[in-house]
Formats: sequence, structure tokens, C-alpha cells
Amino acid sequence: MDTFNPFKSTGWKKAARINCLILVILSVILIALSIATLSRGFKTALFIYSGNCRSHNVTTVNLAFHLLINVVSTLV
Repeated sequence: MDTFNPFKSTGWKKAARINCLILVILSVILIALSIATLSRGFKTALFIYSGNCRSHNVTTVNLAFHLLINVVSTLV
């Protein structure tokens, strides 16, 4: 069995390895955010970004998060 190198394989094996790598990275991020949220307690929310809802920055951050979710779900 060869070593883990996602760029060495071709075809579906390469895609599967890259998807597994993305899955592991996103799982670690989500677990870290869950731990951060749980350490603050259930009564307080964890805000990633806060600001005036009518400002351009909030709209941009909202759009960026939704595009990221769509790209990740398309890749997986």
C-alpha cells in the first residue's frame, strides 16, 4: 500500500483522498467550534461576526459563508 499522497493518485482515487482530507479538516474545525460553544454554556451564543444588519460588511460575510457552504457541499 502506498503512502498517503493525494496528488500521487489519479482519477477517482485522487478525488476520494482529497474529499477525505477536506472532511477531516472541516470536522476538526466543527468540533473546535462546538467545544468553544459548549465551554461558554448554553445560554450564550458564539458570534462569528456581529454588526449592524444593514451594513455592507455583514452582507458580505453572510454571502461568503453561504458560498463556502455551497462549495464544500458540492465537493463532498
